[in-house]
Amino acid sequence: IVHVDNFASTDICSLDADIQDLVLQHAVSNLSNEVITTNVVSVNSLQYEEGMLLILGFHHGNPIFGEIKFIVLSDCITHPYFVVRSWYSDLVQEGYTYKLGKEGPHAIVQIEKCKDYYPLSSYNVQDDRLVSLKHIVIDKSDFE
Repeated sequence: IVHVDNFASTDICSLDADIQDLVLQHAVSNLSNEVITTNVVSVNSLQYEEGMLLILGFHHGNPIFGEIKFIVLSDCITHPYFVVRSWYSDLVQEGYTYKLGKEGPHAIVQIEKCKDYYPLSSYNVQDDRLVSLKHIVIDKSDFE
């Protein structure tokens, strides 16, 4: 179940070039070169909003996080797309807390393609930006 309170029509040309390419590759724009965007969406009672983080994958066993920049609603509103900035991470506390490190490229993802569906928040400790997991998320490739 997807719920959206507010949304806007955004001209694709107003987006950064790399984000324009992602949106066009995933065919989430309509014929008028506009996309329907929002900053907050609830999916199955979980609220996702701009600035929150999703786990996109793993790099050397550590999560690659995707920071939500905005959300694109396609014609099929039941599967919103998340435009994210990816971040590599390093383990700080065994199993639960990671420090965001090197910034990666933009990506466009849907919840079902993420490694976990819980949206996460980051927090700052001194000069470090940290993320604590709600539960342990396992890189399944470790078992292949």
